[in-house]
Order: sequence, then structure tokens, then C-alpha cells
Amino acid sequence: MQPTSFIHSFPRPQKDESEVQVQQRALKILTLIKELGFVMAPEVVEWNSEMMGLNKKPLQILQRRVCFTEINASELKEHSKQFGPIALSFDKTVLRDVGAMPVIYSPQGTGGPLSELATFAVKAASATKHVMSQFQELKVSSDATTVQSKLQGTPIDPDYLLELTNTNSQGKVDAIFKIKAADAKGLLQYVGYNNIPFDHSIGMFNIFLNMFYPTDNLHNNESLGYYRLREWRIIAGDLNINGKPLGRTLTPEEIKKVIAVDPTFWNKSVKVDGKTQQRKELALIYQPTTENWNPLDHIEAIYAPSTIHDQIRAIVGGAIPIHTPA
Repeated sequence: MQPTSFIHSFPRPQKDESEVQVQQRALKILTLIKELGFVMAPEVVEWNSEMMGLNKKPLQILQRRVCFTEINASELKEHSKQFGPIALSFDKTVLRDVGAMPVIYSPQGTGGPLSELATFAVKAASATKHVMSQFQELKVSSDATTVQSKLQGTPIDPDYLLELTNTNSQGKVDAIFKIKAADAKGLLQYVGYNNIPFDHSIGMFNIFLNMFYPTDNLHNNESLGYYRLREWRIIAGDLNINGKPLGRTLTPEEIKKVIAVDPTFWNKSVKVDGKTQQRKELALIYQPTTENWNPLDHIEAIYAPSTIHDQIRAIVGGAIPIHTPA
């Protein structure tokens, strides 16, 4: 059996884009990686929960991740045709050390109740994350010291009340509950006793939701296309390690750089949870260990067509081996 590596290929060819155009876009992306590291583009993944009677609207999950496929060198040429001409090759241990995990492929279902189990798992993880978020918000608002700090030392009534509301999708308040902050704090201390903090639970559910992905490959209409891949991911968003987020938002100058690579892609708007934002506003830069972590410092080799080897060398320097896929 041939040894395998984790491969990150880019960019996926666009419709009516020539081979030369794809390669030039790939070189721009490589330059961006050299300057900024991995920029995690947002994708809104939709799950059809209507057949389960859960909701007529699809469940939308915002994912921000970088994908890798575990393949050997003989598989790379065919892989690059679909996922892009430049491939970064990583040792598996290196990526596992910075958080890479395998993807959980989930079928969308065929209509029968048992075929919907994977979709239900995604829906349940999303709902439970929301519950943990509510607990975390309540924990903050029920702590008098935290509230007083936010009010810059303004005295507050020790018996202050919390007004909690249930608001529907149309923005209408369905129910209002008033409870003593001290009672809420006591309840949450009971629920959280000898358990991981609520904000840690939010981060863990964010991992799960970023690791689920439909088996269907919509790019080539293959019903199990993605399931056949050996895909791993690194993710960011709602997850802190040692008090530091794994991904940070882009600065205005960095946003200008990503737009220069592909303005159509990065200026496109996406809508999730009723809010519309441009991709560039939702993107994150992956920083698993230090602020200056860069994937090019950890790769084994770069694979690309021989026609662009010189241009790649001008970007990354002479220390990284560059090969042509066999």
C-alpha cells in the first residue's frame, strides 16, 4: 500500500474558466496563503428537515473550514482535475496536531423515516447548541458582578429581575418570563455542577456541526461523490483554546487582499439565520498555536503542473519541494 498524505488542493475550476485562468487564480491564492495563512471561507450548508416534520425551512449551518483529502501520489492527478491544480501536501501528524479531524458524511434522506437519521442528528446538535447558548447568556446576565462591571460600576439592586422572552421567526414575542437573577444563577450552578462550562459545550457542538456534510456532490451530480473522499478538516468559529479563538476575523487591509484574488467570490452575499453578510465579512484566518502560524511552514511538498513551477518557487522560496503529479 502506498503511503498517504493530507492534500489541500485549490482552486476548484469555475464554469467556462480556461486551464490557464485556473492556474493564475491558484497562484494568487498561494500568494495569499504565504501572506496570511489559511483563510477560511464561509459556506452555508443546508439540510432538508421538512420530510421529518421539523421545519418547512431548511436547516442552515454556517461552516468555516479548510478541507484535506487523504490520498497517495498516484491518486493526485485525478483529484486535481476536480479540486484544483495546486496541491499542498502535509504529513498527517502535523495536521492532527493543529486540530484536523475526519468529516462525518451524512445522507440527506430518501423520504423514509430511518433515512433521515443523519439529518435528525444535525438538527439535534444545532438545537442543543442553541440551548447551551441560552444557558451561557443567562449565566452572564444573572451574575451581579458581571452585570455591574458592564455598567461600569453603576450600583444595581441585588434582587434585580431578568425579563426573558420567547420570540418567533416573525419577530413577535410569544411569551415573557420574569425571574429573579439570583434564582437563575442558582439553577445554572446546579445544572453546571461538575460539568464542562456552557461556552465550552457551544464550542464542541460547533465542531460537530462543522464536521457534518452531505454525501451528495452537487458539482458533478454524484449522489455519493463526497462520501467516497477521505476528507479531514480544520475548523474555526465559536471555539477557543486556552482563551484564544482558533480563527480571527480579517482586518480591512486583509479583506482588500482576498478581494483582489477573486472579487466575485468574496463579495458575494450569504444569508444565515435571517442575516445577510458578504463572504469577506464572515471569513476567518486559522491560528491554532500562534498568531504567525502559517501552513507553508509545515508542508511536505507542493504538487502542480510543471508549467507553473517557476512561479510557485518565486512565491514560496527554495526550501519546499515542488513536484508534478504523476
